[in-house]
Amino acid sequence: MHVLLFAGRFLPDVGGMEYVVHYLAEALVDAGVEVTVLANRTKTPGGPEHRYRLIRYGLLFRGAMRSGLFRLSVSRTLSKLQREHPVDIVNFHGVARAPFWGLSFFERRSIPSVMTPHGKDVQRFPDIGYGLRLEPEWNARIEDHLQRANAVTAISESIRGELDCVAPERVHIVPNGIHRQRFTRNPSTFLHDRVGVPHDTRFVVSVGRDHIKKAYADGIHAFAPLLGDPRFDDVHYAIIGRGVSSHAMLVSELGLDGRVHLVEEVASHEVAESFNSACLFFSPSIVEGLSLVSIEAMACGLPLVVTDVPGNADVVRANGCGLLVPVRDLDAMGEAIGALLSNEHLRSELAEIAWQRSDDYDWSAIARRYLEVYASLLGEAD
Repeated sequence: MHVLLFAGRFLPDVGGMEYVVHYLAEALVDAGVEVTVLANRTKTPGGPEHRYRLIRYGLLFRGAMRSGLFRLSVSRTLSKLQREHPVDIVNFHGVARAPFWGLSFFERRSIPSVMTPHGKDVQRFPDIGYGLRLEPEWNARIEDHLQRANAVTAISESIRGELDCVAPERVHIVPNGIHRQRFTRNPSTFLHDRVGVPHDTRFVVSVGRDHIKKAYADGIHAFAPLLGDPRFDDVHYAIIGRGVSSHAMLVSELGLDGRVHLVEEVASHEVAESFNSACLFFSPSIVEGLSLVSIEAMACGLPLVVTDVPGNADVVRANGCGLLVPVRDLDAMGEAIGALLSNEHLRSELAEIAWQRSDDYDWSAIARRYLEVYASLLGEAD
């Protein structure tokens, strides 16, 4: 089987979808599958080491994506690929731009297509202007693409709920994965040493690049009342990710300097060390597709306190590994964090559940689930 993963964006551009495509491709290679990743050209050279075939498409001049030349360049790239390495099935990652450029090519050749949305291309949150489908033209295109696909994968039940334009029998739940061997319980003092606090400090951690949907300001406000409780004198809050230092003024205004630590991006191997420095993972997000960092935290044996938004709630409800709090309810967030910090038995119980259930998200298991979808379509095609 030759699987083509057709991505609208890819590394070295950094985002959740880009890493998912890379890790899925590597896991499929491990399963003995021939894999090609077709990805747009980027102005920044480089990318990860990989064992799959990587082919770049597109043009880089200003306004290229809106030109007919861009689609022509994609078509020529696909034709060359099909001549030299015939594709059996195509899995579009992102259901807006990539299928807009390539779906017709595969339909004309009766090659089955799978579509995998990644959040912003199907989710709609008008309050913060989040979601391509808020634009009528893109909404029409996306629904058309989804209806033409032979199968659609949804990373969570919440994403499935956004796919009301697709017949239910064509939607398959396949979550994103993690590298289980990279994320496991291994006590660390990485964060303590990084920010210079005693090794007996207890950390609550949030991880992810700064974005309005992460609502880190809510998290900081929710943490502030814990400072007045002597039970939590040893508790600090670390927010880790690119751009989080933008909240430094708020931390100072609330008098949280030295208790709330804004840690700009850490190396990939240090993310696990950060989790292993903590006793609790906290997500105050107002939007999530499927929170990979929550699953990584689970694998490191952390219980979760997360908002009840789609993506966050899916992880906790499916695994019973934490507490859900109403989105933007600062009091409820602080109370839930305090409840777990002050109840070692409950915290340990939830941590054990989190660690055990994280096996289900290993990339090897996720790749098998994709292969089941691919095989079912190829069987139908025969």
